[in-house]
Amino acid sequence: GDYERAFDIYSEALVIWPESPEIRLQRALTAERLDRIDRLEADLRIILERDPNNAEALNALGYTLADRTDRHEEARELIERAVALDGSNVAYLDSLGWVYYKLGRHEEALEQLDRAYRMSSGDAEIGAHLGEVLWTLNQRERAHEVWLESLEADPGHAVLRETLRRLA
Repeated sequence: GDYERAFDIYSEALVIWPESPEIRLQRALTAERLDRIDRLEADLRIILERDPNNAEALNALGYTLADRTDRHEEARELIERAVALDGSNVAYLDSLGWVYYKLGRHEEALEQLDRAYRMSSGDAEIGAHLGEVLWTLNQRERAHEVWLESLEADPGHAVLRETLRRLA
């Protein structure tokens, strides 16, 4: 939980290994925890300049743009590229469903999130996203079922808790 220290350690490591996409990705993900979206984006763009087909970086940047900015079309393009590279990755399918939701494409969001949720065996964050889409589509009973399953799997999950606070 000491994200400041983790960020500093990753930064020090990048001085030694500046070409390491793994260290740069971890620093980017840590920057997100510190609300340093500018640093996250800069690090992920460096990775993508070096490897335009890095699906993990495409998804991380796309999801963050979808979730934390209003740059949803740009996020969609990035995430769709990640899914094209690895369509069986549940995190990428979750991101795709989430960006479709943010774009108001609720039926497409439901399709992707339902698939990701089934493939993940009830991941709490995917369940939070799926439940929110179901709630928006006025499928409230199913939303509650998904949220209860997700709570049983991970009762302290922050995204799930925040979603329930807002909607249920």
